[in-house]
Amino acid sequence: MKDLFFTDLVVESVREGTSLIVRARRDEDEGTFIAQPAGEHATARLDCPNQALAVPLAMTGARRALQEFAAARVEVERPSRAIAAALQHAGYLHEGETFYLPLDLAFDLRNVRVVFAGGVESSRRIMTAMVHRGARPVLALGYAASLRGRSGFANLGSLCDDNTIPLLRTADINEPRVVAAVREAAPDYLCVFGWSQIVEHELLRLPRVGCLGLHPTRLPEGRGRAPVPWTLIKGLTESASSLYWLARRVDAGELADQRPFTVRPTDDAASLYETITRVQIEQVEEILPRLAAHTLPRTPQRTPVDPPWPRRKPEDGVIDWRRPAHELYNWVRALTHPYPGAFTMVNGRRLMVWRAEELLDAPPGRSRNGKVVGAQLPAGAAEGALLVACGDGRLLALRRVQWEDGAEQGAHALWAEGAIRTGMRLGS
Repeated sequence: MKDLFFTDLVVESVREGTSLIVRARRDEDEGTFIAQPAGEHATARLDCPNQALAVPLAMTGARRALQEFAAARVEVERPSRAIAAALQHAGYLHEGETFYLPLDLAFDLRNVRVVFAGGVESSRRIMTAMVHRGARPVLALGYAASLRGRSGFANLGSLCDDNTIPLLRTADINEPRVVAAVREAAPDYLCVFGWSQIVEHELLRLPRVGCLGLHPTRLPEGRGRAPVPWTLIKGLTESASSLYWLARRVDAGELADQRPFTVRPTDDAASLYETITRVQIEQVEEILPRLAAHTLPRTPQRTPVDPPWPRRKPEDGVIDWRRPAHELYNWVRALTHPYPGAFTMVNGRRLMVWRAEELLDAPPGRSRNGKVVGAQLPAGAAEGALLVACGDGRLLALRRVQWEDGAEQGAHALWAEGAIRTGMRLGS
């Protein structure tokens, strides 16, 4: 059976009366998953002539039904032989002629052993979702306190304490004591979901089934570093979250799942991170049954065309006013909180720019790039702005700024206090 990813499909869901209807389509093939509440459970019917399409439809249909009806499990009675095979591939269990997927996957009772590694906010939320679905790790690896300054740092301590999960904090996932702890845990899977370090071979070879990672691009595109900033800098309008099997080469392992997401024109680093986190939570929740059934795909990645995205450092955030306004808008929104920020120099003093807007209704002018051409006054709840000419003659409105030794503030305050005036040229 050929495995299909959600990046291959169009999936929609609607409520009609008491029924939840999930439809999936790929080219000429279509399928429906129709679920209804039945006491504490939900009953469902899966109609899909394409067996490969039926698998992801069964996965997402069950998760949505469990949430929509607050059900303990979803049941499909007396499916055809082909649908039964698809349900089993999607991780459904069965009793006689009834196939079912429970909310509580009971990894401990089924002896499915997972070691979880993560040190950022998305890691904490994904692990919370796993615990909610009965996929409690037997060991968690978290960032040491010395890494608290990293963007998005999250402490897994409370989550682990509340769920009696042993937690090992470390600044180096490959150090001998970590390797020894993972070996003793004897996992089927090592899930590295939010760890900014390459996992080396000694650790990779320990899990019985394999190691899984998450990367917020449509691999092989976007492999490498700083995926969230680069997605925005490049002005992408869509991308995907890739679940893949870790290998010795970075971001090169076989694919287990891919989920698309949209990048909105108004997204910044924080809002895009939130979108990706939500997609990855749904993604992990839906693959957990296949994790237990050992039916996750291993699909080789396509041969990459472009080079990996490079690492970004705080000093890389300098604003090049020679660039077009739209590129600089992408630059600022890509590097804003929780990242170190975009910046420009003003008379030798660094000015961070945390929020900016491209003025689409202003015609191109002839001012030199980096020149302050005026200001917008605050109006009601709207903050004012400093207006700066860009390389294409269009204007970038600076909304939120911060001197490197000061507090974040509205950019118009610099105008009001005389720190920046018309005719000044930023970037010097």
